[in-house]
Amino acid sequence: MDTTELVIAAKRGDQQAFYKLVSSRKLILYRVAIGYLKNEEDALEAVQEATYRAYSNLHKLNEPRNFHTWFVRILMNYCLKELERHKREMVTDHEPESSENKTEMHSVRMALDTALDSL
Repeated sequence: MDTTELVIAAKRGDQQAFYKLVSSRKLILYRVAIGYLKNEEDALEAVQEATYRAYSNLHKLNEPRNFHTWFVRILMNYCLKELERHKREMVTDHEPESSENKTEMHSVRMALDTALDSL
């Protein structure tokens, strides 16, 4: 069966057809995820989540021949959201600046502004 036939079968509820679609590209999917996330555990989770999302939304795929592109796009979007989530967590994990550090930074900025103005 080609991709189009497998997608049509999967849309009808053939889980084996969906498995064939995904397993035929599992190495590519993993490479995409690892390229974004740089972590094996996160990459495997991303592929698993993208597989679930693709299966759940298979009825939304209009053109069966575009299945693999569509699936990779789901994976990429998930990876980008995870990177953004990790970025936000890192920002909130930092301790807030103390008032002493803020005062010191303000003094440095003032000195820099004065030095630039004198040029």
